[in-house]
Parts: sequence; C-alpha cells; structure tokens
Amino acid sequence: MSTPNHASEQSLRISAEELRTRLESGEAATLLDARRHKDWEASPDKICGAIHIDPTHFRIDPSWPNDQLTVVY
Repeated sequence: MSTPNHASEQSLRISAEELRTRLESGEAATLLDARRHKDWEASPDKICGAIHIDPTHFRIDPSWPNDQLTVVY
C-alpha cells in the first residue's frame, strides 16, 4: 500500500468565500493572479497584495513562502 503524498491529502480547490474567511482570520497566503496581461490590465478587479504572473511563462519563484497557502486564480 502506498502512502499518499501531501498534495493528495488536501483539496486543490478553494472557494472565494473560504479564501476570504481564511484571510480575514489572519491566515497568511500567497495569491497569484494568472490572468493574461491584457485581461489583468483591463480589469478593475484586483486582489490587493496579489502577485501578477504571466501564465504562459509561469515559474515558481523561490522567494515565495512554501509554508503557507498559495492560491492561483
């Protein structure tokens, strides 16, 4: 019998409501906005503190904390 890895033990999806609740409770999170640049620029809706990333050239930045929730949207 194999032992499940850490990622398979947790849901890989989170609702907007759950994320809001977790952030309002003070939980730290890294938020990555993966919209195309033109869509990101045209949108008035941006989450304060989110990091805009290029979805076509995505690379994990080693400076991002790996001990907290990371959400890509």
